[in-house]
Amino acid sequence: MKKLLATIVMVLLGSFVLAAQNPTRNILDIPMVVVAGGTFEMGGIETYGEQCYPDEFPKHTVTVDDYYIGQFEVTQELYKFVMGYNPSHFVGDSLPVDNISWVDAKTFIHELNKMTGKQYRLPTEAEWEFAARGGRWSQDLNYSGSDDLNAVGWCDGNSGRRTHAVGTKAPNELDIYDMCGNVYEWCQDRYAIYKADPQTNPQGPDFGKARVMRGGSWRSEARNCRNTYRSSEDYEARILNCGLRLAMDYE
Repeated sequence: MKKLLATIVMVLLGSFVLAAQNPTRNILDIPMVVVAGGTFEMGGIETYGEQCYPDEFPKHTVTVDDYYIGQFEVTQELYKFVMGYNPSHFVGDSLPVDNISWVDAKTFIHELNKMTGKQYRLPTEAEWEFAARGGRWSQDLNYSGSDDLNAVGWCDGNSGRRTHAVGTKAPNELDIYDMCGNVYEWCQDRYAIYKADPQTNPQGPDFGKARVMRGGSWRSEARNCRNTYRSSEDYEARILNCGLRLAMDYE
């Protein structure tokens, strides 16, 4: 009996030590990156020539204020914790949530804000592009963090036709991951053709059902994973290769 009790004590002590070495992570402790605001030329980069699509022009001057943006795409672990279910086609806690609509993304954020008392939101299209291009430290690269997509993003050429764990490619100049490839990311804005006029903190048009998606995905060709590439879908459509990234006002 004494030997059995001693064994139980040793097992419990070992469990305690392991727990102390690996404290429980707070799922709601979401890594956010401060993006110092600035002014940039939003839209297609002429040096990449025929890769650009017509709706990436005209280039126009945009100013954005300081804000926070998620260092990673929202994972399935976080989405399940908040919503109680997982809509994703490819399943795994560390994978980005996929197969969601813009409405689903907004519903998730609403519930997340109730849990945390914070004011998370979707990034605007301008905020998304400014962050993807490296903010004030932008090197005008084709993809977010590199001119070599294989270094920073999962696309049709390297993904094996599926999503991958967030943060497993190199980050961009702001230490943000996966802004090109893996899954598209919903933005707040309705889709519209660009105007040439300078803008400050643009929010997109007031009417329309199509919402902006950015960044390309695991099944996108490299051309459609560029920092300036634009896509859109109906706000209620669940998109197999689309997820989201959080943003928040800077205070």
